[in-house]
Amino acid sequence: MLDVVRCALQDAGYETKAYPHQRTGVFIGASANEYKEVLLSRLRSMQLFDGAFGRSVADGEKLREALVQAVVPVRAFSIAGNLLNMAAATVAQQYDLRGPAIAIDAACSSALVATHQAM
Repeated sequence: MLDVVRCALQDAGYETKAYPHQRTGVFIGASANEYKEVLLSRLRSMQLFDGAFGRSVADGEKLREALVQAVVPVRAFSIAGNLLNMAAATVAQQYDLRGPAIAIDAACSSALVATHQAM
């Protein structure tokens, strides 16, 4: 999201000229985050094998590690960085934008509703 906003600011010419930060808001339409599911797959598989949701899997250590070896472990910033409701706040903080910072989840019409709210 930060890269997209940086590109948009550059395309609009605001990388080299001033703009009213105090009046600039962030309106993001977002409803799905598949990456978060991939990120949490390591945690979920470990919970399943350890019996957090019922019976544990005997001798499942090697299988568990094989299933999650390519998945990045959860880090301190992982969850906050993957919460859709934090996307607008993260952009606003990074670019010192002091207007409204809102993430809108309206299913398939999230982008349309965010655009409407921004206007």
